[in-house]
Amino acid sequence: MLRDWLTSRGNAPQDYHWLIERLEGWHDARYVTRATGEYIERLVALRQTGEALDALTHRLERDPAFRPKSARATLVLAQLSVEGGGRPRIARALLSDFDERFPGDPGAPAARRVAAHLVGD
Repeated sequence: MLRDWLTSRGNAPQDYHWLIERLEGWHDARYVTRATGEYIERLVALRQTGEALDALTHRLERDPAFRPKSARATLVLAQLSVEGGGRPRIARALLSDFDERFPGDPGAPAARRVAAHLVGD
């Protein structure tokens, strides 16, 4: 039902944001986790990566095990966390299990390069 509502409204980022704010109070965290994952994917697709990084940071504060749904979003946000976001802790978390979550993904070498850059930080 929630997915249908978002679709009917054009999957607008502001609707995801509104929905996630309400879902955070629910007892079943699966709904907010799923909605946040879809919201982040949507923001990355729209190249609104700053907002995606903010949404990711917010979710990680509440659920340290949360990860974006796709390898692409994971890598984009990890790179942003290091290069301009000043959030190396988030990049470490995202990349710590990249190979296990996305085995054989073409972005794996780039993820390893970003992770190697974090070793000195």
